[in-house]
Amino acid sequence: MKESVITAQKKFISFEEYNAVDALRSSFLRNLASRSPAHAQLWAASSEGSAAMDLGTALHCAVLEPAKFAKQFVAMPKIDRRTKEGKAEEARMQAEFSHATFLSADDMQRVRGMHAALLAHPIAQDLFFTAGESEVSIFWTRSGIPCKARIDRLTRTKQFYAACDLKTTEDASPEGFARSVIKYGYHTQNAWYDEALSAIGERIDTFVFVAVESKPPHAVCCYVLDYGLLEVAKTEIDKAFRIYRECRKSNNWPAYPTDLQTIFCPAWLVDVAE
Repeated sequence: MKESVITAQKKFISFEEYNAVDALRSSFLRNLASRSPAHAQLWAASSEGSAAMDLGTALHCAVLEPAKFAKQFVAMPKIDRRTKEGKAEEARMQAEFSHATFLSADDMQRVRGMHAALLAHPIAQDLFFTAGESEVSIFWTRSGIPCKARIDRLTRTKQFYAACDLKTTEDASPEGFARSVIKYGYHTQNAWYDEALSAIGERIDTFVFVAVESKPPHAVCCYVLDYGLLEVAKTEIDKAFRIYRECRKSNNWPAYPTDLQTIFCPAWLVDVAE
């Protein structure tokens, strides 16, 4: 497959425009690294959403693009769909707000609660509700492969110049969010975004994850990842990128190995047995 070159640049475009650009993103590499090239391809082709995704997307819009929020997200009142009146009301709402995403009344309240919690947190408030740049799309080329990243926020506070990413989570505690970092590959996302910023000459002081709990009391905590974890992430990215290039050139996206595999006894189980 012929490789192309994208001039490193920063753009402010809609998510739809960003999504339409044929370029490698960190979420594809994370899916490839955690499962297989076949799983990553299926993920990329899938457009299925979920209630959790809608909730997170709604919060991002409310915080980062507040002018669009009322148009894009509408609370669906509690309707008894078993009745003729309820079905008619639902049809009316869907016709009136045909281009909007519907949230339940409870989920809309959760979005408002999370928004208020972020406003009340001193670091989150500085990062998201003072002067800065939101939804920053970056495009660059890595070894001939077009790449892209979309950073939630770039903000210059009194303390530092930061890139930040907003995460909704069930558990924003240090222990809980640490598990999420590894489970969802946030460390590789951090390293990928660092590379994107470096490609366009942006020199940030730090990258901050702002975690807010999706259920009351909507506790908030802000995190930076340590050097060792980011070095691991860079190694993971390089390995996944090499596999991606091989798959791209051969147009072969395999799943798991086809030969016989051995499951070894994990060290923690040996420790338990002793």
